[in-house]
Amino acid sequence: MFTDHLSPSTIWRTTYMNHNKKFVASLISLAILLFCTNQVFGYGEERIKVAILPVQIHAAEKMDYLQGGLMDMLESHIGGKESIEILDRSVVAKAFDKFKKDLNETTGKSLAQDLGADYLVAGSVTFFGRGGSIDFEVFAAAPSRAPFTTYKVIGDMNNLLPEFSHLVDEISAKAFAAQPQPFTAAPEPQARQPEVGMAVPPPTPKTAPLQQQAQPQLLPPPTSAEPAVTQPKMASIKQELIEETPSNIGSRQQDVSGTSLAPQKEPWKSQRLKHALVSIAVGDLLGDQANELVAISDKDLLVYRYSEGKLQQLAKIPAGKKDRFIWVSVGDINQNGRSEIFVTNQKKLSGTQIKHSSFVLEWDGSQFATLAGDVEYYLRAVGIPGEPVRLLGQKSADDGTFLPEIYNLVWKNSTLTAEGRLSTPESADVFNAAMGDIIGQGQTETIMITKNGYLSLMDINGHSIWKSYDHFGSTENYLELPLAAKDIVQPMDDIENDGYRFAPTQIDDPNVKRRQLSSPILLRDLNRDGKLEIVVAHNLPTLAQLGGSRHYSKGEILSLSWGGNGMVENWKTDEIEGVITSLQIGDINGDGMEELIVSTIKSGGISSLWRTNKTVIQSYPLRPR
Repeated sequence: MFTDHLSPSTIWRTTYMNHNKKFVASLISLAILLFCTNQVFGYGEERIKVAILPVQIHAAEKMDYLQGGLMDMLESHIGGKESIEILDRSVVAKAFDKFKKDLNETTGKSLAQDLGADYLVAGSVTFFGRGGSIDFEVFAAAPSRAPFTTYKVIGDMNNLLPEFSHLVDEISAKAFAAQPQPFTAAPEPQARQPEVGMAVPPPTPKTAPLQQQAQPQLLPPPTSAEPAVTQPKMASIKQELIEETPSNIGSRQQDVSGTSLAPQKEPWKSQRLKHALVSIAVGDLLGDQANELVAISDKDLLVYRYSEGKLQQLAKIPAGKKDRFIWVSVGDINQNGRSEIFVTNQKKLSGTQIKHSSFVLEWDGSQFATLAGDVEYYLRAVGIPGEPVRLLGQKSADDGTFLPEIYNLVWKNSTLTAEGRLSTPESADVFNAAMGDIIGQGQTETIMITKNGYLSLMDINGHSIWKSYDHFGSTENYLELPLAAKDIVQPMDDIENDGYRFAPTQIDDPNVKRRQLSSPILLRDLNRDGKLEIVVAHNLPTLAQLGGSRHYSKGEILSLSWGGNGMVENWKTDEIEGVITSLQIGDINGDGMEELIVSTIKSGGISSLWRTNKTVIQSYPLRPR
């Protein structure tokens, strides 16, 4: 209203200046916003560059394979954090070859600076007799940082891999920091950043629990008479932890309203069974309120009952000439008081043609009769106490691998019919995953063994919450997959560019590939804290794994619970010799109390040797600790 006395040019200049001020203000606001965003989300943070020198092996014989395997372990463990960048191995090795000086604090810092690294990791493994030692030193390029050193003396070098892995995790936790600070004052972090995006978000979430039979567990709370001065024991396995978020804060404290259970130290062991058993299940098959043990080898289905300290064989059902049994589970899906037997089976029609031919058996009073045959699903019955057992089914793609959809199957007119689809991560299948309220916040999470053998926890949207660095559930059971035709569209997760998901392993048959199957993950709330505990077979590596072997000759069973920012170890069995092929929980000796039941083969391989090995069933009574 004051413009009546101003000239047009003055009005134009005033308007231009006002607009210019607004534009500059907008730019400043945008800059502030971008700066704050970088601070919150870390976009502006530089990654820590780490150079890893070739691991020096001091041994009487040449062990190049060992050096390569240890380097892989170093890079995967240290480089598992998003804040860490591992420099190219070949570039570092070439620079080290030209470096003719002894490594000490001065020369180590100099080499790190020459490589453009913030830290330089040097390690060695020394063999002497049956024992040996591992030594590490980490040099920082920054002048104010002192070297970080750690070592371990090993009595038996068969334990080299787990001990080496523990030291690497110690280095990863203590040796690197974005800002210089004295090493003596650096606290061990309680959390690491999660690895996200490992699965495609599933469709509409469901809260239906997917798991196997019962599981042991325990995590005793402090007594009311003594104040709790220590945190729960973090699992001894290597794991990638997450920072606390609103979804898991508060889930650490446990309100135990009952007595926790754990396996007794000394298990009952069966006589040696002449079959190489790959899968077991426990259930009331005859409808007489007593449980039987059902087991399969690749060529036989067997039913046992415990009697006078031994397993008495009640039935044996051989596979057809072209059949190969894969997995067995039991459950009273038709609710007639007798559990059906669900067998996943593959039928090899020709060298390049393999089809599903799963089937269902049930006791009819005189024999195990067929209820359904030639079922085109991978089958698994799952359940937890107090809820009906569910039968899950999953079909395969043209190349024999799993399609992502997992369905609930029900009986309709004497036929198994899909009724409802589960919401699961795309990489989950009926054999490698279990679902339930693991964190204890009333939502459904998925715990699964990945294609590489790692244990991974995902939320209801398929985002990664936690993962292990150790291998779990490795067995010598497998699916046979026909070679993919060249005109078949390759799946997106075709790692080896060979037309297959999950990069199955080549076997002797030139027309067939193999996908390894894991032993089952079991879930159950034995702590009475509202969270399901994870019971899983943990493979203990030996030097054979560095030579490329997938065969594990020993292991243990672990019970894990979510502890707020990682897995807490409730208990673990003593070391179990042999390949752990399967595990279940149930009462097989008729004493009214459950046992942890484990099938093991002392030695083996997929060759003919595998077929001649004997299986031993071990049963650990679950009792209050």
